[in-house]
Amino acid sequence: MRFLGIDFGLKKIGLAIGDDSSGLAFPLEVIVGGDAAIPVILKLAKAESIDALVVGVPYQSNPEHSSTQVDLTKKFIDLLASSTPLPIITADEKFSSSEARRMQQEFGVKAQEDAIAAQLVLQAHLDDLRRLA
Repeated sequence: MRFLGIDFGLKKIGLAIGDDSSGLAFPLEVIVGGDAAIPVILKLAKAESIDALVVGVPYQSNPEHSSTQVDLTKKFIDLLASSTPLPIITADEKFSSSEARRMQQEFGVKAQEDAIAAQLVLQAHLDDLRRLA
């Protein structure tokens, strides 16, 4: 199965791609955020033969996120779900942005922060799939 990882934001949305056969996720790109991004995401999903979308949700256990951010992300997921038959999987994005910044600083990762955050969310999902297999 091929997955598209999504790190939602009003200004920017990070995207990553991966599959369960390799078990690896890779940062893809960052697009303009908000609801207008849905057609762009779906076009990319079609072009990349994506089987499911994995969206990071900023659950309240992360003090970096407010309940407003959680609500906005859930609204985005609802709009996305009403626009596509693709399955949408939610995943905790706890500390993905801070970890992405750390990877850029410590390891010199060149990808954009939001794409790395999407990669981390998707990689966590792929790791969970492997553990459950």
